Amino acid sequence: ANYTIGDTVSFHISTGTNDTTNNDTTNNDTSDATGILGIAEKSIQVFPNPTAGFVTIVANDIDEIQIVNALGQSVGTWKAFAHETTQLDLNELPNGHYFLRIQDSDGMLHIRPLLKG
Repeated sequence: ANYTIGDTVSFHISTGTNDTTNNDTTNNDTSDATGILGIAEKSIQVFPNPTAGFVTIVANDIDEIQIVNALGQSVGTWKAFAHETTQLDLNELPNGHYFLRIQDSDGMLHIRPLLKG
């Protein structure tokens, strides 16, 4: 399959074994795999991307937004957003590739690529 940035991909993790003695080639018992099934990706929009300076983030119940550069260093953090639309001023950041680390009120971490330039 072909995927592009921003696509949502679902995974199924199995604790299966390949036991050929009883002709059972897979065991789909997922009782040992916790937190994988049933997680729905939260709707988060980031635009414009690429950006020249301002970026808008549309999402509900965001606790924290962090911008991380290509080296993994935090270059900005914003906390507690109760409203749905947030605009960040990134004019002070140099042009380059960044990642938005968006933590929601449920504690889930969402990563979105961001290009400034």
